[in-house]
Amino acid sequence: MTTDAESLLILSSGSWEASVVRRNARERLEVSRLEGVFPRARYVFFPVKEERVREIDGSLTVHEVRGGEPPGPLARLAWLRRAWLLVTGYRRIRRVAEETGVAAVYAVDPFLSGLVGLLLSRRLGVPLAVAVVSNYRLSYRAGGVNPMPVVPAPVAFALERWVLARAQLVLADRKFYRDYALSRGAPRERVRIAPCYADPAFHEAEPDPGIWERLGIEDPSPVVYVGRLSPEKYSLELLEAFARIAEGSPDRHLVVLGGEGPLRGEFLTGARARSLGERVHLREGLEPDEVFSALAGAGVVLAPHAGYALLEAALAAAPVVAYDFEWHPEVVEDGVTGRLVPYRDPRAMAEAALELLEDPEGARALGAEARRRCRRRYRIERTVEELEAHFRWLLRSGGEGR
Repeated sequence: MTTDAESLLILSSGSWEASVVRRNARERLEVSRLEGVFPRARYVFFPVKEERVREIDGSLTVHEVRGGEPPGPLARLAWLRRAWLLVTGYRRIRRVAEETGVAAVYAVDPFLSGLVGLLLSRRLGVPLAVAVVSNYRLSYRAGGVNPMPVVPAPVAFALERWVLARAQLVLADRKFYRDYALSRGAPRERVRIAPCYADPAFHEAEPDPGIWERLGIEDPSPVVYVGRLSPEKYSLELLEAFARIAEGSPDRHLVVLGGEGPLRGEFLTGARARSLGERVHLREGLEPDEVFSALAGAGVVLAPHAGYALLEAALAAAPVVAYDFEWHPEVVEDGVTGRLVPYRDPRAMAEAALELLEDPEGARALGAEARRRCRRRYRIERTVEELEAHFRWLLRSGGEGR
């Protein structure tokens, strides 16, 4: 391997295959590599089942790192397997970093990636940047998903606090997550915002007016939801809200774009129990242009807890009803770019949705203003520009003050 001391080492849990199949994944890789600052980037995925190295192009290499297992009967001890995985994985990643040379380490979360990144930054004497792209404690309480499964959740959150307190740069992509990072011990002078962005195609896409016919939906302006069916997304409250909408609008249908997740079965069973089985539709595996067209053709979009889908709905000029929760107020200004309703109040969500469905002209006006604002604020070019500015500061200062 060649040595390039100006490389950026990016650490991510999971696998390359899982990353590239997600919507926006390739664009996110392009953003992460920060070519305006670093001539080369090395993206490390850990842990994976099979080790390999992929040369994506002349400036990006992907390393998939598999941790080892303890020998013989020791492999039966779960705690030892986890510890062995961490130690051997760290050593292999360190070897990649030492052989190639890096100028900075960028961990995409403050848990496993952050822990490995902090150890590497100290070993190599280079600064560490850590991304915070969720309120991880809130998600854990809502859905019970441990953000670092190789250790118990209390240990994971203790490590999160330890990492955030020591990283030279903490990057949040929303104000809500900046505040979360501060609450978890990140020094205020080291926390920066580089705003998130939507799929670039959504900025210029044109809707297909025949989308509902192609998807087999009889309602010309259905209620739409985008995302997983899982506890942290309040999916059962989504169903309750739609049941109330259906009472006031008997011909209305609900279209779920996506629909995978642990509550899928309970969601569909609940729909049938409410005699809504024929009016609730799950559509999976849609292309981005189909998602855009579906959002643009929605009578209303419901967002109990939305991520990037909130931006996509806004860019499609869809009228949105969202809980006043998490980062939603950064996109939805009540009565201006959509409707905000009290957190975990499906009755209020249904009432606001019915008001929009009964006033399509007013609903379209809200959607148009949301699109206008998001086209300006959430562009990939702006994200890259601000990320590169933050990393230039990191390399100049090492993260001490500003």
